[in-house]
Amino acid sequence: MSTDILKSSLIKIKLENKVCGYRVNVNSKTNEAILLDRTANVLAENPSVIILEAENISDREFLNIADKIKILCSEFDGALIVKSRADFVYILEADGILLNENSIQKSKAAEICPHDALIGYNSNIDGYDFVFYEDTLTVNDTSIKVENIF
Repeated sequence: MSTDILKSSLIKIKLENKVCGYRVNVNSKTNEAILLDRTANVLAENPSVIILEAENISDREFLNIADKIKILCSEFDGALIVKSRADFVYILEADGILLNENSIQKSKAAEICPHDALIGYNSNIDGYDFVFYEDTLTVNDTSIKVENIF
């Protein structure tokens, strides 16, 4: 099976069947219990994409919460996308990474992330597995509106 066909199949499995998207900003003031409860509730309602972002929090604290969210995504057929941190995608075995203009290059992210991780960009640029732009995640011709959980 060619790499392009395999990647296309992975995109279909990981993202195209998702009907909702949620952005989760984790910081040092995040109430972990409330965050996990809200995340479990939205994942239980619909297959969803969770875009996880760290802000003003230690790597250890973030990974502790992110690992729990990854477990919830696994239990409820969710997809976990981590913003900008290829090392976290690798550690968590997340479904993908969302890059931006300040992130590492796509080729470097591909080297660090698991081989089946999807790579997206936060602007409408070709050559990525998905695009996140103006609160909408687009995969092929499918668009998912993304809301904030926390």
